Amino acid sequence: MTAVSWDLKHYILMRKKILFVIESLAGGGAEKVLITLLKHLDASRFDMSLCCITRVGKYLEDVPSHVHFSSVLEDYTRLSGLSLLLYKIKYKLIYNWLPVRWVYNLYIPHGNDVEVAFLEGNATRILSGSSNKGARRIAWVHNDMKADHWTGSIYRNKTDEEQIYNRFDLIIAVSKSSGSKFKREFPRVKTPVRVYHNPIDREEILRLSQLSSPDVPDRNGTCFRLVSIGRLAPQKAFDRLIRVFKKILDDGIPAELWILGEGDQHEALQGLITLYQLDRSVVLWGFQKNPYCFLPKCDLFVCSSLTEGYSTAATEAVILGLPVVTTACSGMDELLLDGTCGLISDNEEIALYHALKEVLTDSEVLSRYHEAALQRSLDFSLEKAVGPIEAMLEG
Repeated sequence: MTAVSWDLKHYILMRKKILFVIESLAGGGAEKVLITLLKHLDASRFDMSLCCITRVGKYLEDVPSHVHFSSVLEDYTRLSGLSLLLYKIKYKLIYNWLPVRWVYNLYIPHGNDVEVAFLEGNATRILSGSSNKGARRIAWVHNDMKADHWTGSIYRNKTDEEQIYNRFDLIIAVSKSSGSKFKREFPRVKTPVRVYHNPIDREEILRLSQLSSPDVPDRNGTCFRLVSIGRLAPQKAFDRLIRVFKKILDDGIPAELWILGEGDQHEALQGLITLYQLDRSVVLWGFQKNPYCFLPKCDLFVCSSLTEGYSTAATEAVILGLPVVTTACSGMDELLLDGTCGLISDNEEIALYHALKEVLTDSEVLSRYHEAALQRSLDFSLEKAVGPIEAMLEG
């Protein structure tokens, strides 16, 4: 055996085999964070695999080539006839009929040193059935499970869900507040909970923000431009943001609102915009692969969410020096340094209205938050975020 081939074999054997499981690669914050993580984990130390339960999502094409990719279910949007029927049967087997241990043994890649359920819900439930006794099992929690226990419908009851989490060796929360709320929601979970903030590629965000796009109008000097980013889903509460925005206009404050994202509420939100005669003031831009070229054309980022774990979109806005007005969600105190570089309102519609009005009617306040956001931007380092995660994965 030559020295080169021995070194290559030694290199392959020494790398930790890491499996990430996620439901899909839809255009959400957790999915974007996972792609960032896969791109920047040290490939000389980790042999990475990604398994999606369903092969759909905006970020499928962004999976790095060195990551072994597989899926349990194919893209149903491309199926018809008998193929679609067989898909539906397999879907029922995986989600409803088969025990999770059977699902794991039949469909999830085996032989890994670390198995990571990267999102609460079905990925966590299925990976809890792992028969790989030599692997460390990690569950990643991206949401505030106290305020929005959305996974409750997946399990028979809360005790069942707690037992699932007790099968893991470590639970990761994306913010201190989401971690503490997880413990309060699941007091019988004995698995340790640790906090790792989401890795954000600051340099890439800055680079993409400078790309020009003919579709993005330049800044309008005659009115404030507000922007929000997220799935068009009830959790993001864009309906109340539109109602708040209507009150802002009724107060005589010149403004327009951009919402970037897509989801099931698109039709309802467009109907609300039409009802309030806001078609010239509110734009639903849909999902944008590069939302960063929109943000420099705006004056203020708004998060109207009912719940968050640690908002990726708000973090990206801060990195670009955009002032933030947000409802009180998990992670916002950590992100905005207790309100130093953004205004945090109570999580109520009237409170969000007063917060927005305060910032939009006082240029000194807006300028102060802008300067503070630029300073806070310097704190975000991809290396600082990824390094501790790599150490944790190596165990």
